[in-house]
Amino acid sequence: MRGVTGLYAILLLVWSSMMLGLCVVFGVILAARVPFDETTPPGLVGAFRVILGAALGILWLYSWKRLTDAYFRRVIRSRPKEGEVT
Repeated sequence: MRGVTGLYAILLLVWSSMMLGLCVVFGVILAARVPFDETTPPGLVGAFRVILGAALGILWLYSWKRLTDAYFRRVIRSRPKEGEVT
């Protein structure tokens, strides 16, 4: 049961961080007005926003991978080795 609880905790954390990330992307990055909006071509500003959103997505995926790797390493370490009596 302990292993299932850990997986549920990971899923809840990942889901909540994904929702928070979506709020940040749509509420902050896309809605933000930067000082150089009027002087810079709109395509460049849009590309900057896309790059910033993609960087946040990649950061989220990297942190999710690190979290799951740490969880599975801990689960594998806690398992008895083959031939070992529990």
